[in-house]
Formats: sequence, structure tokens, C-alpha cells
Amino acid sequence: MASEVLTSSRSSTGSSVSAECLTPRRGKSSLARFLLQFKNPLIYILLAAAAITAVLKDMTDAIIIFLVVLINAVIGYFRKRAPRRQWKHWPNA
Repeated sequence: MASEVLTSSRSSTGSSVSAECLTPRRGKSSLARFLLQFKNPLIYILLAAAAITAVLKDMTDAIIIFLVVLINAVIGYFRKRAPRRQWKHWPNA
């Protein structure tokens, strides 16, 4: 199949495609996908608010804010994980 794609690419564009373009990419690790849940400006604001609250010695509020951010990350990770796992089971076209 790869050679057919390479041949058809050469004939249609006049250039060759490297084999690296035809190999599937490895996905991100689970840890990397979990940490990407924290890449959001609103999360940065909440983490800053939690840090400021901790510095002001209101530990109960700081812990609650940290827990809300952590729960949000866990829920976001599992919501994005489910479709990826289902996609792996689709037959190759």
C-alpha cells in the first residue's frame, strides 16, 4: 500500500514522498495528555488565586481551589481519552 501511495504521489506531483510521511505518528503519553489539561489561561488564573490564598494563610480556600483544578483536569483527561480509545478500534480504510 505504501508503495502505491508513493507511486501515485510521484505521478501526480512529480516529487517523491519519504517513507517517514507514511508511517503513523506515535501518540502522546498519558502523562503528557494529563498535563495538557492544565494548559488553559483560566486554569493559570485559578492556580495563581490558590497560591495567593495560600500565602494569605487561608488554607481551606486554597485547598478547595487546588482540588477543583485537579478534578477538572481528571475529568478533561478521561473525556478526551474515551474517543481516542474508540478510534483505535476502527478498521483501517
